[in-house]
Amino acid sequence: MKRIIKPLWLTLAALSVISMVVSCVKELAVQEQEVSFESSLTTELSQIEESDSIVATQLIVTEEKVECPRPTKYSVSFTYDEQTGTLFFFGESVQSGKPIALSSLSDLTLTYQAKELVDNKVNVTIENDAPKKLSRKLVWNILADEVYSVTTEHEGEGEVVVTGVDNLNAVKPDTKLAITAKPADGWELVSLTANEEDVLEDKCFVVTENITVRAVFTTEDPETYAVTLTKEGEGMVDISGADDLGAVVTRSKLTVVTEPADGWIVSSITANGKDITTDKSFVVTSNTVVKVVFKEQPPKTYKVTLTKEGDGTVDISGADNLDAVVTGSKLTVTADPADGWEIASMTANGVDILSSKSFVVKSNTTVKVVFKRLPPKTYKVTLTKEGEGTVAISGADNLDAVVAGSKLTVTAEPADGWELVYLEANGKDITSDKSFVVTENTTVRAIFEKKAPETCTIGLIKEGEGKVVVAPAEPYGYGGFPSFEMDPSRTYQVPFGVELKITATPADGWELVSLVADGVDILAGERFFIKSNTTVKAVFKRLPPKTYKVTLTKEGNGTVDISGADNLDAVVTGSKLTITADPADGWEIASMTANGVDILASQSFVVTENTAVKVVFVVDVDVIPYNPDDDD
Repeated sequence: MKRIIKPLWLTLAALSVISMVVSCVKELAVQEQEVSFESSLTTELSQIEESDSIVATQLIVTEEKVECPRPTKYSVSFTYDEQTGTLFFFGESVQSGKPIALSSLSDLTLTYQAKELVDNKVNVTIENDAPKKLSRKLVWNILADEVYSVTTEHEGEGEVVVTGVDNLNAVKPDTKLAITAKPADGWELVSLTANEEDVLEDKCFVVTENITVRAVFTTEDPETYAVTLTKEGEGMVDISGADDLGAVVTRSKLTVVTEPADGWIVSSITANGKDITTDKSFVVTSNTVVKVVFKEQPPKTYKVTLTKEGDGTVDISGADNLDAVVTGSKLTVTADPADGWEIASMTANGVDILSSKSFVVKSNTTVKVVFKRLPPKTYKVTLTKEGEGTVAISGADNLDAVVAGSKLTVTAEPADGWELVYLEANGKDITSDKSFVVTENTTVRAIFEKKAPETCTIGLIKEGEGKVVVAPAEPYGYGGFPSFEMDPSRTYQVPFGVELKITATPADGWELVSLVADGVDILAGERFFIKSNTTVKAVFKRLPPKTYKVTLTKEGNGTVDISGADNLDAVVTGSKLTITADPADGWEIASMTANGVDILASQSFVVTENTAVKVVFVVDVDVIPYNPDDDD
């Protein structure tokens, strides 16, 4: 069974292929009759590009695509005056009138060289070998230095003359020319155009391009015909050369102006069935139907190729298939360099696109992106230290230019009696591993401190009268460390790091005005941690003496005086004052008190407060009898 199935499968496959070929062959005869092509020169007016009188253009041939194509052969021939110049096709000189087979329909470049370019022209004929042989004719007018040619033609009997320049084949732009159109006897001028623009009334025109002046002469009653326009496909059509297409004077030459819509081309133009696609003009000799057929053209596509040098990724966006990108498409190039690389250049067919990173596809295009390695980035490493010791950094030859990513190691050796307490790199603690990776400008900081002693010496400087006592502060006290009063004449040993409480007590009549430990004010807190040999300084200041007021009152006749103070309104406390009382004749001291206390015996007192002294005199009855009515 298997032996039967396999030959049967092969037979069916072969028949399928044959069927497809036969189907295409059946259609081929029809399709080949429709094979057509369009041709054009990229410039009608060429300009001198170099000082040796060389101009160039490009010949474009577009072939109609069919479902069952057969290889179509094309040839081209160029007819020109070999005495005035030389034509080059693909860089090779061309013999006038000799057909040249075309191996490709793209990039057909023409170059023309002559001592004098003006008035030279090249007639181009392109043919194919389809069953219905087709040909296209073009004319390349070789002009230079922005000059134009003016030609004349006429219908009917008469004479046309253009005046205003010496050479109508080399007219400078914006030149105004005049036309003289003289009809023959029995004829009249009915139409006068300059490139289809009606100039019958003023008979003059300004040259801005190559111009054909056309005059139409007719007999007194010219015969007229109707011209009708029909169109197929998408595009605009206009017919110039007559004011009224319903009554066109016989022998008038009309021109068909076409403008295909986007994506369409002109397939054919006929006048009463006659093909006028090439020159697009016809002479009216009867009622005429002009038919213009537009056909839709598939968009032309090109291949975009990507090449890359160096490390990085490249992507092209804007088209689904880079092997068939529609012409006119704008593509964008995204390039991402690898670490340590940068974009050096980006070109599309050799044109720099690095700035825009985009390009418009007009031909097969090669995009090339070149990455170059960046020079290694470097940073500066700075070393600082506090305290006594040596610091060194290893891992780089030049600390002013350390390559990014380098791992450096710090060696820190404290001096005798010192120790390393902190090591950082840009604020980050590296005391433990003493290494860091350089990713920016970095400052390495090493801090050495003196080693803590077991005990510290504490001494006292005292000014004024008072006592200073040192004791461990609670709750940080140490056993076996009793408080002690400091003697300025000696020093004391206390444990390192303990918190001390300093108590300074002034003597009577004195006050404490300053208490510092190694310049640090401890008057408010009276506590500090001792971490080095320390000197405590206590300054006592004598209080100003307190003063009180002493007032004196007396009763009776006699004099009283208080001595022992210059100013009884401000008597220094503790002062001993003496009272001298002298009774008048016939009087005696009855009492003497100080704040009510009897001082008659001592006639003195010590001032400890504001004091009222009172002395009372009475009449001595042994001398003068007492008379209560006596005022004294």
